Amino acid sequence: MLLYSPLFFAKHDRLAQRTRENRLPVMGYVSELVRAGLFMSYGSDARSTFYRVAYTATLRAPSVTFAP
Repeated sequence: MLLYSPLFFAKHDRLAQRTRENRLPVMGYVSELVRAGLFMSYGSDARSTFYRVAYTATLRAPSVTFAP
């Protein structure tokens, strides 16, 4: 099981290649690691999470009105 670390995410392609070569089942923390070739993830899809945060921020952003 991989815990959250920027090092693991930065080198996720190489990490996935090594685990496939050694036939090790590895569980990661985001689904992007599964797309790279790891066994499974226990976290959410980071892209959709960022999208939801940005969409919520636009809904809650105050409207700015300028007086003439």
